[in-house]
Amino acid sequence: MEKDTKVSVEQEAQPVEQGNVQESSDNTADVGSLIADAKKYRKQRQDAEAKVKELQGQLDTKQEEEMQKNNEWQDLATKYKSERDEYKSLAEEGQQIKESVRKDLLGQLSDEDREFAIDLSTEKLQKFVTRSFNNKVKTNESSSTPMPDRTVNPFAEMNKDERRRNWSKVLSNYAKK
Repeated sequence: MEKDTKVSVEQEAQPVEQGNVQESSDNTADVGSLIADAKKYRKQRQDAEAKVKELQGQLDTKQEEEMQKNNEWQDLATKYKSERDEYKSLAEEGQQIKESVRKDLLGQLSDEDREFAIDLSTEKLQKFVTRSFNNKVKTNESSSTPMPDRTVNPFAEMNKDERRRNWSKVLSNYAKK
């Protein structure tokens, strides 16, 4: 009778385990299909963005061709001139910022390091400066204790009664020596 119950318990346990395995494989399949769908939608979005850029470029070229056909050269020239001036001002501003950053970074370095770092690009120069300042050992030389004056000995000038009253100070002074 005991063997029959053991066998029936084992038989009941096996289908449950197989069901768990199937559920986990179903979950894995669901995750895999979700990933595949996400990849498909991402590709569709990227294709759509590329198509929009292409169509925008075609629209711009058609507009320019139409302006050329209508002999609107002045409008076309002013359009390009305004774009060029905008880009030129941005480039000059960026160049000024870059030069000021380089000047500040080189000013932080010692003469020896400056000779080495002057040929580096701005990004590498920034990394070099941060590394050179991070490696320096920080010391606390600003606060030091003054040396005791060994010539003055107040205990030698005391009489016996004063030494008894200050005996703990005498012992602590002796322990320090």
